[in-house]
Amino acid sequence: MANESASISFDTKVKMVVKLFRGEISVEEIASSLNCTQEEVHKWKDDPDVYQAVSDKIFDEDF
Repeated sequence: MANESASISFDTKVKMVVKLFRGEISVEEIASSLNCTQEEVHKWKDDPDVYQAVSDKIFDEDF
């Protein structure tokens, strides 16, 4: 199976994970809308670079 997430931009991954953490969207909805697997979405959440960007974004918007 081809790695579809390679074509998904870092910014998009961060944006989707932020929405996921806020409860605005589910893993299933992200996978469906971006045409990737749920496993890939879970990998983004575990990616240190994505996690850091998400933390920064949420912190900046909340304070």
